[in-house]
Amino acid sequence: MVRCDLVIRNGQVVDSTSSLPPQAADLAIDRGKICALAKPGQLPFEAARVIDASGLYVFPGMIDPHVHINSRVAGSMRGGFELTSLAAIHGGNTTFFDFTAPARGADLLLSIDQQQQEADGAVFSDYCLHGGISPMELTELRQIEEAIRRGFPSFKSYMLSSRGRPEIEDGLLFALLEVCARHGALMGIHAENGRLISYFSQRLLQEGKSGIRYFAASRPNICESEAVERVIAMARETGAAIYFYHISSAEGAEAVRRARREGLPIYGETCPHYLLFTDEVYAEERGFLFNRVPPVRSQRDQDDLWEALADGTFSCIGTDDVATTLALKKAPPPGPDFTDLPGGMPQVETRLAILHHEGVVKGRISLNRLIYLLSTGPARVFGLYPQKGAIAVGSDADLVLFDPNREKTITASELHGGASYTIFEGWKVKGWPVMTLLRGQVIADNGTLVNKVGQGKCCLRKIDSAILQGPVA
Repeated sequence: MVRCDLVIRNGQVVDSTSSLPPQAADLAIDRGKICALAKPGQLPFEAARVIDASGLYVFPGMIDPHVHINSRVAGSMRGGFELTSLAAIHGGNTTFFDFTAPARGADLLLSIDQQQQEADGAVFSDYCLHGGISPMELTELRQIEEAIRRGFPSFKSYMLSSRGRPEIEDGLLFALLEVCARHGALMGIHAENGRLISYFSQRLLQEGKSGIRYFAASRPNICESEAVERVIAMARETGAAIYFYHISSAEGAEAVRRARREGLPIYGETCPHYLLFTDEVYAEERGFLFNRVPPVRSQRDQDDLWEALADGTFSCIGTDDVATTLALKKAPPPGPDFTDLPGGMPQVETRLAILHHEGVVKGRISLNRLIYLLSTGPARVFGLYPQKGAIAVGSDADLVLFDPNREKTITASELHGGASYTIFEGWKVKGWPVMTLLRGQVIADNGTLVNKVGQGKCCLRKIDSAILQGPVA
């Protein structure tokens, strides 16, 4: 018999790249990697530890491509990394992506270094960094090239001024896309037309319509769809690959769908709040909790977003997690304008369970497709696959054991991110992650942190050339 560190027996392994039902299998893990898979009872391995996964699904570790670590979580960025990664690992997420936020273009590399220093030793899951893009001179574009060389080949640009983040004007954005196309990087976009938003907002305020109930009306669908179409036109001209964060509208989804059918390397995500709520929530007492940009939209938009997940238009589901505390969300805003209300909401811990219930259990999407969107898709798009996002020999042993029959009522008091509320308070779900392993180490087990020493590492990446050339994932 061959020795290994761990064997997981009798689990139902889900292949996210096929339509096959879960397959009974045993997995052998050694030195952090999956070293063998076989039918139950056929592994020629003797393990230091054996985990019986009878009745459980075995998923690749979830990957959230869209998380914002913020000092609002716990008074310091380091506390933010610790608490957000604690929530992530309990929710089955073995990797998440944060964003750097340089004050100016020349600080991009410095902000990457600072973010790593703040995270290292403080995270329970692995993490990656998207480079946040601030206005810069064209002579500073070398920063982009150097970041790519160092293993940070994905970025985010804001097409509007938003919560202190400056707008990237179209000329600079075009130049950034040219650099990404030349050097093998993926440009992520927050696609909203800030000037249209300003117009609609001022018109509402002049009519005496302020407060969260008018928030969605201040950013109608055209604000997103126009920006998405504009960037697709630039991508077509430059040959650059594009990733659209948090698509919220039917029109935005359709623009991505058409671009992919054209053969352009266009990728997109949506988020749980767009899939599970409508703009009617803004009229509720808790409406202030849903201050997000873009806003939650209509039932028509929600229906079209589910369709875009099922038909391959979208490659990922991110959370846009910002664990703004309830105290801050409730604090009086500095003015009467809905734009003064603090944004953000925690979702990284509930993403897998809530979407399994609302998507798979309710028949909106297959189990295989859901795991693709939550794990394999992000890994492929952002240069982690097959190291992550796969259950295969040689892949990292980042795994989630998931009980599809466990029924649970979501409540903030049992979550781990420190925000003290959840938009899913009281929701009943069927299916819950019961164990999360990071590189073969059990980190979370039935709601308990087993390994209390931060094991997370920063993952350096290179985007696959196939992703950059056409709509793969």
